Amino acid sequence: MKIIDNALNHEDFTKLKDFMMSNCDWYFSETIVTGEEENFPICCFTSAFYDYKNYQVHCSSAYDLLLPIIEILKPIALVRIKANMYINQNKFVMHDMHTDSDKDINAAIFYVNSNNGKTIFLDGTEIESVENRLVIFKANTPHRSTNCTNQYRRININFNYV
Repeated sequence: MKIIDNALNHEDFTKLKDFMMSNCDWYFSETIVTGEEENFPICCFTSAFYDYKNYQVHCSSAYDLLLPIIEILKPIALVRIKANMYINQNKFVMHDMHTDSDKDINAAIFYVNSNNGKTIFLDGTEIESVENRLVIFKANTPHRSTNCTNQYRRININFNYV
């Protein structure tokens, strides 16, 4: 696992954060991890930036804002880039443990805003949500997300790549 604080320069980070906090198109998702449906009201909002499935590529018009992060990651190929927005539910909610992939590929989480939410790994490692932080790990590493209680929302961007 690798943690990079202040991953982006001030200008690139400000452009990305401003977009994510005000202009990003968000879509409601009734679940965060498959199988959590019985734990209602576990939900979030998502936004897809890049997705490669069945030899077809979906690429968002805001993709260029992510190029500075992609330059850090230096992927051979992208698999998926997806943003998550977890809403403050007036209580701390820990989501189910999951992996981003069962394949031996890479994952990264970019934290857009600072809050008391976390990413928690199976080995007990807890990564605090600090804006402009990038965490890189293997996509088959079990981890879980949380919401936050000290901000209106917690926003991060997930990268899966080779």
